[in-house]
Amino acid sequence: MEQVTHPQLAWIVDWINQYPILTGVFIFSVAMLESMLLIGIPVPGAILVISFGALIALGYLDFTTTMLLCIAGAIAGDGISFWIGYRYQKQLKKIWPFKHFKSQFQLGEDFFRKHGGKSIAFGRFIGPVRAVIPTIAGMMGMSPMRFAIINVLSAIAWAPAYLLPGMVFGASLELASEVAIRLVTLIITVIVALFIMRWLIRKTLRYLQPRTDRISSQSLHWARRHRIFGPAIQALIDPRQPESPALLFFGLILILSGLSFYFILDSLAAQSLVIDQRAYELMQSLRTPWMDQLMTWVTMLGDTYVITGMTVGVLAWLLYKHNVPAALHWGAAIIFGSILTRVLKISLQIPRPDPSLFPDSSHYSFPSAHSTMAMLMYGFLSIIIAREIRPEKRNHVYVTAGIIISLIAISRLYLGAHWLSDVFGGLTLGLIWITLLGIAYRRHPSPALAARPLLAVSLTAFVLIVISHWHFNFERELLRYTAREEIPVQALSNWPEHDWKNLTTYRNDLANSAGYPFNIQWNASIDTITQTLQEQGWGPALELTFPNSMKWLSKQTPLNERPILPQVHKGKHETMTMTYYDGNSKALWAIRFWPTTNSWNNKPIWIGQLAGMKAKSFLNLFHYPITHRDFNSPLVLLQQQLTQIKIKHVFRKLEHKRWSGEVLLIETP
Repeated sequence: MEQVTHPQLAWIVDWINQYPILTGVFIFSVAMLESMLLIGIPVPGAILVISFGALIALGYLDFTTTMLLCIAGAIAGDGISFWIGYRYQKQLKKIWPFKHFKSQFQLGEDFFRKHGGKSIAFGRFIGPVRAVIPTIAGMMGMSPMRFAIINVLSAIAWAPAYLLPGMVFGASLELASEVAIRLVTLIITVIVALFIMRWLIRKTLRYLQPRTDRISSQSLHWARRHRIFGPAIQALIDPRQPESPALLFFGLILILSGLSFYFILDSLAAQSLVIDQRAYELMQSLRTPWMDQLMTWVTMLGDTYVITGMTVGVLAWLLYKHNVPAALHWGAAIIFGSILTRVLKISLQIPRPDPSLFPDSSHYSFPSAHSTMAMLMYGFLSIIIAREIRPEKRNHVYVTAGIIISLIAISRLYLGAHWLSDVFGGLTLGLIWITLLGIAYRRHPSPALAARPLLAVSLTAFVLIVISHWHFNFERELLRYTAREEIPVQALSNWPEHDWKNLTTYRNDLANSAGYPFNIQWNASIDTITQTLQEQGWGPALELTFPNSMKWLSKQTPLNERPILPQVHKGKHETMTMTYYDGNSKALWAIRFWPTTNSWNNKPIWIGQLAGMKAKSFLNLFHYPITHRDFNSPLVLLQQQLTQIKIKHVFRKLEHKRWSGEVLLIETP
C-alpha cells in the first residue's frame, strides 16, 4: 500500500489499513444493496462504486479484489431481488411496503415487456428501473437459469463500467495535486454546471411542450379583452395576423425591460456587489495557464467576429432559399440584441471588474454582450433547426446550443471580463427575446427548411469562421486576458536574517498547499541560477508537448527522458524547471523556480522547490513522473554540489511530516 498523499483522505486510508475485512464487506454490501429491490433507489451505490475506483487509482484499494467484490455484490443483489419476485409473483404488489410503489412496478413492467431478457442487462445502467427489473423478471416467470446467465454477464460488465470513471477521476486527483488542484476543481465545476443546464432544458421542454397550445389559447383569449397590449400579443400568437409590428413593439419593450432589470439590481446594490465580488474572486482563484488558453478559445466563440460572420452566412442562405419570414426573424434576433446591449452599456456605464482588459471607454460591463449575443444567435439558430426535425430529437439541438452558451458565459466570468450580474443579465434578456421570437416564428406560417442542408450550412460556416478567428486573433486575445499589471519590486532590508520568513511557505493552489513547500530561496538572476546549476550537471526539464507526452506510453523509457508536468503557484506555471539524473541510482531530481516581488542587494529573490521524482503508472498505460514528497534529503544533494556558493540553513516553525521546515538561502555573488 502506498503512502498517503492526500491528507484529506487519511481517515479513509487508516480505516482500510486497520479493517481490511470490514472494507471488503462494505464494498460487497454497497454493490449488493445498489441492486436490491426498491432499496437500490435511495442508496447512492453508483456514486460509492465510482469512489472505490478513485481509491484504486490512488493506490488505497486493490483493483482485482475490489472488482470481484463489486461483481459478486451485484450478482447477489439482483439474485435476491429476482427470487423475491419469483416467489411471490403478482401478490408482491399487495404486500407492505411494496404496495406503495405501484408506479415503479408499472415502469419496470413496461420496460421488461419492451426489452425482454435484455432489460436485465440494460436495467443495471438505468436509474428509474434498476432496482425493480430483476423482481419484475421473477414476477413474470422468467427462467431462473436464463436470469442467472444474464445476471452474471451483466454484473461483469457493470462493475468495470462504474469503477473505471472513478479510476480516471482518482488519477486526475493525483495529477491535480501535481499540477494544480484548482484545474480539476474548475473542470468539475464546469461539468456540474453543464449537467444542471442540460437537466433544466429537458425539464423545461418536458413541462412546456404539452402545455403550449393551452397557454397560447389562454393568451389569445386574454388579448382579445385588452385593447392596449392585446393587439401586439394577438399579432405575435395568432397566425392569421402579421407579426412584424408586434416584434417591433416587443423589441422596444425588451430594451425598456433591460433598463428596468438593471435598476432592480441597482436597488439591491449592496447585496449584488457582494455576490459579484465573491464570484469574481472565486473564479480568479481557479485560474491556471492551461485553462486560460481553453477559456480564451471558448470566449472567442461569442466574439463579434463570429457573431457577425454567422449572422451574415445564415441570413444569406435563408434569402437564397427565399425564406423571407425566417430571415426577418433571424435578423430581428441579432439586430435588436446588438441594439439592446449597446444602449444598456452606454446608458448605465458600469465598469468592468478589470478595466484594463478593454481600455476603450465604450466597453462597459452591463450586460455581457458575449452572453446576450450567444444566447440570441446560438439559441435562435437552435429554434430554427428544431422546427424542422422530429420532436423527439429537438432536445439534442437545444442542449447543444445550451452547452455552447453556458461555456461562453462561464468563460466571461473565468477571464474576469464581467461580473456575475452582467452574465446573468445578458442571458436573461437574451432568453426573453428569443422566447418571443420563437413563439412568433413557430406560430406563423413560414416555408419549411430542409434540416440537413441548414445544419450543414450552419456547421460549415461555424467551423470556417471560428478556425479563422482562432488562427488570426488567438494570441492577441490570450495576451489580453492573461496580461496583468506588474507589481513593483520591493527591496528587503535584511533577507538572510529575518525577511526570508515573509516569503511564501507553500505553493499557492486554491489555498496554500501544505503538500508542496518552497524549500529554496535563491538571491540571483534567473540566468545566473541556470548557469550555476548547469555547471553541476543539471539540465532543462523535457517540455510537456504532445510528441513528448507519447513517451509516457512506454514503461521502458528512462525516467529522465519523460516530460515533467508543470506546477501552478498563484495561477502561473514555474518560470524555470531543471532536472538532475543520477545514472547509477537511476534517481531523478527536479528543481522549479517562481519569481517573487522582492529583491536583496539589487538582485531578485526566487522561491524554489527541490524534490525527487518517481514514476507513476495509470492502469499500466501511462507512465509519468510525479513529485516524490520528500523535501528534506534532496537539499543534501544540492548543498554538496554548491560548495563554492554561500548557503544558509534556516528552519520554519511550521511542521509537515514530509518536510522538516528546512529552507536553503542561496546567495550568488
